[in-house]
Formats: sequence, C-alpha cells, structure tokens
Amino acid sequence: MASDQPDNSQILDDKNPDKAEEYFKTKEEAKTFRADLRELKEEHENTKEIDELAEKLKKLRSEVNNDENIRILSDKISTLRERMGLLRDIIKMQLIEAEEKEVKRDGRILKIVQVLKEMKEEK
Repeated sequence: MASDQPDNSQILDDKNPDKAEEYFKTKEEAKTFRADLRELKEEHENTKEIDELAEKLKKLRSEVNNDENIRILSDKISTLRERMGLLRDIIKMQLIEAEEKEVKRDGRILKIVQVLKEMKEEK
C-alpha cells in the first residue's frame, strides 16, 4: 500500500521538461492510491452493512423507475437528449463549414472548443 504522498515541490518541479511523462506517472500514482483506498474500504467493519443497504436501495430505485409515469417521462427525456446530441453535431459541422467558432442565441453560446483528450494508442 502506497503511503508516501509527494509534496507539492516534487509535483510542480520544472526540472523535468517532459510534462507528458510526469502526467502519466502522476496518473499511475493516483491509480495506486485508488486501489489502496478500495482495499481499505473493503476491509472496514461497516462494509457489510453498507452493501446490504445498497442492495435494498437498488431494489427501491428499481420500483420507482418502473412506475409507468416515471418511465414515460424518462423515455421522453432520453429522446430529447439524443436529439440535442444530433443537433450539436449538425451545428458543429455548420460552424466548421462556415469557418465560425460559435453561435449565439438568446444570451447563450454554443462554441467549438479544443480539448486535450487521453486515448490509448492504436496498434
């Protein structure tokens, strides 16, 4: 189990110019800490009671979600979210074609933004 927490001076050290390498090392440390935390929680004396309550809660949620009125409204919401996703894709394509970055309506903005996303390398 990992017990040493790096201090902020190590984390923010500018002696390592490869920030991508530092990012992946930090991510691996966090993964180790999460595994240790999961293990500690599993060993805790209250875990069995929590699991029993969680199972009861799951059954109650299922009963609520199976109510006809709730199911109908949930389906409508799901359909609207799907439509909004399709509309976002269409708007994005229109903005790219028009070489625009954003569209404004009624004090709200839809904007194309750049995102740094971690992915697995394809082989």
